[in-house]
Amino acid sequence: MSILFEPVKIKNVVLRNRFVRSATYDGMAGKTGHVSEKQIKLFEALADGGVGLIVTGIAYVHPSGQISPFQNGLINDESIPGLKRLTAAVHGKGAKMAVQLFHGGRESVRIAKAKGISVIAPSVIEDDPYFKGQYRAMTGDEIQEIIRSFGTAAQRAREAGFDAVQIHGAHSYLFSQFLSPFTNRREDQWGGPLENRLRFHREVYRDIRKRVGEDYPVLIKFGVQDGIPEGLNFKEGK
Repeated sequence: MSILFEPVKIKNVVLRNRFVRSATYDGMAGKTGHVSEKQIKLFEALADGGVGLIVTGIAYVHPSGQISPFQNGLINDESIPGLKRLTAAVHGKGAKMAVQLFHGGRESVRIAKAKGISVIAPSVIEDDPYFKGQYRAMTGDEIQEIIRSFGTAAQRAREAGFDAVQIHGAHSYLFSQFLSPFTNRREDQWGGPLENRLRFHREVYRDIRKRVGEDYPVLIKFGVQDGIPEGLNFKEGK
């Protein structure tokens, strides 16, 4: 039998097989960011199909990071009861579940502006050929606030019954904006050499790990290159 069908253990979580349903935004969340009945039915059906691990679509960890009006949020404890129903439905079909933690950075411009929230990113890039929205550079205090937001979101995820969390570190969202030398022009501890541009990732990981413990799986979806000459190259990404 193929190894794909054999169980595998990640930290304290045993998956029934090696099949993973990768994170895909479903656009079914309620307007408050809470779980909907449609989502419970969707994920229960996915679990019933036999997959070992299901990763949800993007769940924003801070109001400034939301990118869609129909996106789940983990910004406060009010989301926990609905998420518990969701994870219980998946567990009832024998699958495990991870939630993808997300902040859009400057890509959140449409929702943030509609809600009167500042659109933030590591740096402002003048005459950017790839992005035309209006946003501003994050302050040091805001960076620390977002780091803590990822940690508290992971803590809520564990309380809600998720078996793991996955950081969204790809697709030109906030983690990519910090890591790319094109979008990160900061001259402080968060910018410049690779070690500094990677600091945000490491600090988020440390904050999450501190809140969820050593036995809990912390995953990342990671983009290893930008595909533009001035951006993150494969050598640094690797």
